[in-house]
Amino acid sequence: MKKNEGKEEDKVYHPGKSFFAAVVMYFIDTVMMNQGALAFILVIIMAFWWLPKSVFLLFKKRSLREPLFKIGIYGLMAALVFSTNIMNNNMARQGAEVLVDRINQYHVDKGVYPETLQDLVPAYIEAIPAAKYTMVSGEFIYMNVDEHITFFYVHFPPFGRQFYNFDTQAWFYLD
Repeated sequence: MKKNEGKEEDKVYHPGKSFFAAVVMYFIDTVMMNQGALAFILVIIMAFWWLPKSVFLLFKKRSLREPLFKIGIYGLMAALVFSTNIMNNNMARQGAEVLVDRINQYHVDKGVYPETLQDLVPAYIEAIPAAKYTMVSGEFIYMNVDEHITFFYVHFPPFGRQFYNFDTQAWFYLD
């Protein structure tokens, strides 16, 4: 039996599993949930587990390869998740502003609000845009019940709904 066989120093870290896990978590966190919750949890793990572990390994003169690779891979994933979610939310707000403008123009021209967003197509807008590129809460919600208009999109699922009040011409959060 070799002298150092099986010790941690002899193990070689391969980042493939971490990379695959980061890609899966990115997909879940951005495309499916659009929250950033997994990325936030990973940032906490990095701050309270992998960074202290790296400092400990540095003092023990052991390899820093594994914790530094994990910090790099998951840190990049978290940054990509947060930037993708910010981009999605900015896109939703811009699309919502355009729709609010078109709804108001329809109201000025016809004296009533549209029954559905599809009433705006094609005279006021070519197509109704997606609020976000996500699988959950990716569309604008518009309801007209006796000229009481409800228009919103989900800013931060499952709650965080951003509404537009056509009476006050202002945005607000419901929850």
